[in-house]
Amino acid sequence: MSETILYADDEPKYLRLVRLFLEREGYEVLTAGDGASALEKLGKRPDTALVILDVMMPGMDGYGACRSIRSFSRVPILMLTALGDESHEILGIDTGADDYLPKPFSRDLLCARVRALLRRARAEEPDLITGGGVTLNAATREVAVSGEAVALSFFGKFVEGGAAFFLRRADQIVCTHQVVFFFAMTSGMRPVCTAPSRNCSERSIVSTAGMLFFRP
Repeated sequence: MSETILYADDEPKYLRLVRLFLEREGYEVLTAGDGASALEKLGKRPDTALVILDVMMPGMDGYGACRSIRSFSRVPILMLTALGDESHEILGIDTGADDYLPKPFSRDLLCARVRALLRRARAEEPDLITGGGVTLNAATREVAVSGEAVALSFFGKFVEGGAAFFLRRADQIVCTHQVVFFFAMTSGMRPVCTAPSRNCSERSIVSTAGMLFFRP
């Protein structure tokens, strides 16, 4: 099965070219025109293997999208930009990006960077996720508690949902906004890049990071 790559850019020319380049390599490519749309699509497709973000986008830019993604996901992120200043590259990496590629770039260089990031992610992602006496095997979809196998229903949702989220962070302090962001995105809510308002309806959820979500 082909791996899925999400690419966000507000320039139609680059959206077409990058999609064409990656599809010829056998990847499934999802596209978005801004950071908020990229977050929405990533929430609907948690199996996404790689995210490519342009820096200069309207609304939520690439830095904001990268920072938000890092609050709930370890998916590899490649940043693209026409800004040649080294400070922008440093900012992107400090924000959470795994690699940085200046525009314009060749097809061969882009695909090489993508292959390298995916190869590194496969090597780093463990099949066994453990924490608090619970072991989850993401490859075989089996769970054990204190060494005893446990039968679970709807296990696909279990792997993609909260259990894997918390087990991967068993030795970390998880902030409230990370939990809200993760469950809002994976439940299909639509992110809006705006400051919370006191007049928000009861149908909305506001995270502590200042991101407003609306149910679809």
